[in-house]
Amino acid sequence: MNFTKALVGPCLALGLLSPNGTLAQEHQFTYASYATPGWANVESDMWLLDEIKSRSGGRIDFERYFGGSLMSPFELVPATGQNVIQIANVPTQYTPDLLPLSDVIQPFITDKLDAASRAYRRVSTSNEALKAEYEALNLKLLYTQVVSGPIVISNKKIEKTEDLAGMRIRAQSTLADMIREFGGTPVAMNWSESVDVFSSGGLDGLSSAAFDIAVISGAHELASHFWDLGGAGSWATVTTVMSMDAYNNLPPDLREIIDEVSLEADEKYLELLNKSIDDNVKVVANTPGLTVTTSTEAMRKEVRETGEKLREKWIEELEAKGVEARSVMEEYVKYVREEEKTSTFVPALQRLSEIEQ
Repeated sequence: MNFTKALVGPCLALGLLSPNGTLAQEHQFTYASYATPGWANVESDMWLLDEIKSRSGGRIDFERYFGGSLMSPFELVPATGQNVIQIANVPTQYTPDLLPLSDVIQPFITDKLDAASRAYRRVSTSNEALKAEYEALNLKLLYTQVVSGPIVISNKKIEKTEDLAGMRIRAQSTLADMIREFGGTPVAMNWSESVDVFSSGGLDGLSSAAFDIAVISGAHELASHFWDLGGAGSWATVTTVMSMDAYNNLPPDLREIIDEVSLEADEKYLELLNKSIDDNVKVVANTPGLTVTTSTEAMRKEVRETGEKLREKWIEELEAKGVEARSVMEEYVKYVREEEKTSTFVPALQRLSEIEQ
């Protein structure tokens, strides 16, 4: 996909006088996100951009677009790689053909989101195949926001996997495959549209959204039931990427600032996400008529085994295309197990159960 740069405008480098009278260079970059302000991944991106601007003394500034107002999530990767926009917040489940290895964060590996986040940072800097995936698209990975445990939102109480049979549920990526395995019909649809369709009765359920995002979007007011999808845990990746051309065209001191802030952004995201989950757990706890089902151990085992089967299928399909998926998955899981030892993350529904006790 090619873009006409005149429509958006590449970064602008302007010669300006600094307060001490020397010539300073200002770089005006365009940032775009599919998500909306209030979501933790957008708030952490705003922290990133604000810190870069502050630490650069205003030599870098950003024009900011949210909620897909500039372009769809499917366009963000090619537009950034072509330097039409300079920084993008990319949900990799929308771009499996472009960033297949970024989907290494899959359900039923861990529910310790902080461990998944730190493990992904490690594998993204150590694994040559994953690094090459971004480089081939002319992208620089700044940091990653791991999506917290998904839930299934419906007006039908789900107590066993057979209850999914015949249900039309908005779902993406591996979760769509899982719902299909249990007799449901996954429907590919962006989140905001799916909420509207669900509210009008066009869908039986919603999935493939983090707990806090679902509540921020008002899903708890539209449904009578939340199900934890067998305790799926961290299941998807959102990455903040930068045009490699824009990055390389910066002077060394500004590149150093971007690198410095990016290394801090993973932990900032976790801080903001924890607050968002806490805030929205309280909302759900005070929502009348809403029931929340956590899976029995037998149900968790059944769903987990299905998830493991689908993960192996994902590896085999990519390996058949010459993509080194197995080495990336093995390295990621290794790092997850190491990072779990110091994890402090508590999943949303566990926090909810502690409030209700």
